[in-house]
Amino acid sequence: TGSNTNSNVVFAQLQMSTAEIAALSVPVILAAQTTGGSIGSMLAPAKILVGCSTVGLSGKEGPVLARTLSYGLIMTAIIGVLAFIYGTGAG
Repeated sequence: TGSNTNSNVVFAQLQMSTAEIAALSVPVILAAQTTGGSIGSMLAPAKILVGCSTVGLSGKEGPVLARTLSYGLIMTAIIGVLAFIYGTGAG
């Protein structure tokens, strides 16, 4: 369904436990988890389909997904670097 809430319910406890075991910043790792869930939600095919049909772009889901994916990858890289820096205490 592309729900960030579902992602948090499924993965938050795992992320928290892993952060504690690895001596990483739990708040930073959980923030990265919810940010990743939000980016994943943005890329969910169901949401792309509904969004395209709402604005009259039915049949153009492929190009919309490709463009959205490029933004999603950029955001993922930025969040990954920041989570590494602040999660490990290097920042």
